Amino acid sequence: MAEAKSKIRNKGDNRRRRFFPKDEHTISEIICLDRWTSGNVGAIALALGLGTQLLGAAFAFDMFVAISKAKIGMMKAPFSGQNGWDFEFSLMITGLALLFTGAGEVSLDALIGF
Repeated sequence: MAEAKSKIRNKGDNRRRRFFPKDEHTISEIICLDRWTSGNVGAIALALGLGTQLLGAAFAFDMFVAISKAKIGMMKAPFSGQNGWDFEFSLMITGLALLFTGAGEVSLDALIGF
């Protein structure tokens, strides 16, 4: 009986390992998931006014990473001008505005009481 339980447990573990080959996730994997979620699912939810404050935080975090890692870190770009990070900064501020203000009265957030 113990051998059968061990085989079942190992089979499930192998199935899990196929999708998640390692136990820990790197920050780049988390950022990639954040970008996919905020870009695809978030755009639809934001248009409907659902989860606006959570999506605002995700958008702001996404732009913060874009500014700090790509624009300033790798490109050494100035704030404005050629390849500047002024546009990304304005998108980050817009995400923070959504985080602190919410969706408003005409939204699914207001309808469900969030």
